[in-house]
Amino acid sequence: MSATSGLGLMSSLPIGGGVTARQYGFQVILGVGFGLSLSTLPLIARLEVEKEDHAVSMGAITQIRVLDRVNSELATILSPDQLAPLLRTTESIRTFNADQAAAIRESYGGGFNLQFRVMMYFAIGCLVITMCCWIRNPMDAQAREKVEEENRRKRIEAEQAEKDLESGEQVDGSKWAINQPSTA
Repeated sequence: MSATSGLGLMSSLPIGGGVTARQYGFQVILGVGFGLSLSTLPLIARLEVEKEDHAVSMGAITQIRVLDRVNSELATILSPDQLAPLLRTTESIRTFNADQAAAIRESYGGGFNLQFRVMMYFAIGCLVITMCCWIRNPMDAQAREKVEEENRRKRIEAEQAEKDLESGEQVDGSKWAINQPSTA
C-alpha cells in the first residue's frame, strides 16, 4: 500500500525545475513500501510456489524494466553524436545550451513520471490480486510440508497399486481372478 502511494506521489512531481522538498518525503514513503513488499515477497513465494519454480518466481519479483520513452523523445531533439554521451552519463547535460538542457530535463522528468505511473498501476493490480488470493486460515511451512509429503506418499501408493493391477495382484498379495474361468 505504501509503495503504491509512493509511486503515485512520485509521479505527481513537476518535471521542470529543481528538486522540491516534498520529493524527499515521497521517496521515504516509496522506500518504506518497497522495503516492506520486497522483503516479504520471497517468504510468500516460498509458501505459495512449488519448489522447482522458486527461481522463476524470484526473478519475476525482482525484475524491473526501464522505459525507452526518454531515448526516443531525445532523438527528435538531439543528433546521434549529441545523444551518445548523454546515454553514457547524465553529467554530459552540462555541455548543452540552456534550451537543450531544459528539454533534456523535461524529457527525463516525463519519462520518470510515466515510469512511476506504470509501476503504480501494476502495484494497484497486484494489490487487487493479493486481495483476491486472501486465505483465511493459511498453513504454516511445516503443515504445508506435511501435506506435500502425504500427497507424495499417496501418489507412490497409487502408482504401486496401478503396477499391481497391471501384474494381476491385489493389494493383499493374492491374484485377481481376471479372465479366469469360475470354479463354481
